[in-house]
Amino acid sequence: MSTFLVTGPTGFLGYHIVKLLNTHGHQPRVLLPPGIDSNAPERLALQRLNIEIAEGDTNDPASLATACSGIETVLHSSFAIALGSGEAVEKLLYTGNVIATRNLLEAAEKAGVARVVISSSALTAGLNHVPQPLDENADWGQHAFTLPYALSRRHAEQEALKRTTTPPAIIAVNPSFTLGPEDWIGAPANRLVLRMSKPGFRLTAPIGFGLLDVRDYADGVLRAAERGTAGQRYLLSGTNVMPDQLLQEVAKAAGIEPPAWTVSLRAWMLYPIVMGMVLWQRITKQPQKVAPSLLELWGRYAWYDNSRACRELGWKPRPLQDSLHDTLDWMRSHRPE
Repeated sequence: MSTFLVTGPTGFLGYHIVKLLNTHGHQPRVLLPPGIDSNAPERLALQRLNIEIAEGDTNDPASLATACSGIETVLHSSFAIALGSGEAVEKLLYTGNVIATRNLLEAAEKAGVARVVISSSALTAGLNHVPQPLDENADWGQHAFTLPYALSRRHAEQEALKRTTTPPAIIAVNPSFTLGPEDWIGAPANRLVLRMSKPGFRLTAPIGFGLLDVRDYADGVLRAAERGTAGQRYLLSGTNVMPDQLLQEVAKAAGIEPPAWTVSLRAWMLYPIVMGMVLWQRITKQPQKVAPSLLELWGRYAWYDNSRACRELGWKPRPLQDSLHDTLDWMRSHRPE
């Protein structure tokens, strides 16, 4: 019988959790939502792994009860992603992140699950105004990022970590901008790296961000399940970079000359475009696909301190060049454009 349940197994993060569990000799149970095309690349990739399938989703209490039955550890990596704003988007995020996590934890408690590792986001620690990494105790009031997506992930995480009076033990891991091979859905970091590897790419922005190899993420999740402290959060992040630095690193990994000059996109350049899109979407009553608060990234630093994870979990991220080489090799053979 499976002792692990993984949610979001067809996602970039969830797939790598399942794969690493297989490497460690486990056959996890996976919560697979109905309606996924059996011929979709992410579904075909999952079928090649050693899994036990439980059909259902995190907004169906009945299927959650079945999925959690007999499980010792739940690894929760299913979440909604949207960079827009407005009532429809915020409802989607609340339902897919806050309510879904609440449903899962209630099912896990009823089933007698011992521990749950919630995959949150490093954005829940905030964005710094100065080029210094934030740790798990960063003051949200000072470093808040008001993008609805970030707020929903923080809401879900904070609510989960407050459940300390009864089992299961709940631990959060907070991955940063994640890249790596075997990406069947096209993760944003991988798409960025692939574009940067093309000669002539010159666009950057004054935004700092931390990079994380997806394989190190999966290792951090399993270490958190084994060694993490209940009620604690662990920032999982590797190298902190600026886009100009990343462009140099990608060029090195790709074996090309870095650009002699770059164009830095400034917030004032994008503001009228974003606000124009918001106005048009309001007029046409369409969901707002880009939230104005996304511009809060400009001039800020999504840089994170991984000391707690390294110290308490024995976690160690690999060098950035190793991640870039493996990512580019895989992306070029599977997603050349």
